[in-house]
Amino acid sequence: NNKVFNNYFGITQDGTLMPNQFGIMVSGSNNEIGKSDMANGNVVCGSAVAGIEVASGGGNKIQHNLIGTTYDGRTDAGNQQGILIGGSDNNLIGGPNWDDGNVISGNTIYGIFISGAPPDSYSENTTIQNNIIGLNPDQTAAVPNNFGINITNATLSAVITENIISGNDGDGIYIWAYDDESSTLGHIIHSNTIGKN
Repeated sequence: NNKVFNNYFGITQDGTLMPNQFGIMVSGSNNEIGKSDMANGNVVCGSAVAGIEVASGGGNKIQHNLIGTTYDGRTDAGNQQGILIGGSDNNLIGGPNWDDGNVISGNTIYGIFISGAPPDSYSENTTIQNNIIGLNPDQTAAVPNNFGINITNATLSAVITENIISGNDGDGIYIWAYDDESSTLGHIIHSNTIGKN
């Protein structure tokens, strides 16, 4: 039940990069990272591993943050991975209103990476909604991630909806498995704008 908002992780207010290994590490449930207005979001950039990692628990919200860019959302200052979910269920990235969404751009490998941890967890029921993934906040120029969204290793039942996924160097959405035992199933992808630029 922690609330994390209006912070700079990996960068100072004057724009000097001072990277962390992880910007924010979550091991628990019902935490809120950012709020659905720009004044209370976080800037999370420059992390060597992940800007935000959700490693256990569930029911966490990640809303209205700049993840992988400088404070204006226009210059890449990438984390290696913007958001990493591995072994956590029922998380929300963005939300039902446009102001809930994050700008997830400029990350050097993945904007969002979701992996199960079978047999203990299948990272079920992640919702990714109303985010900008690969562009600046005005949607006028690319600030690319290498890949937009990556889902693998037995992850189940993600919902990807109403996002703008564009300008990334590689795939916008990439869903794959290592083998039959790690098949990732049950996802719903609808009403996204993919490849706008």
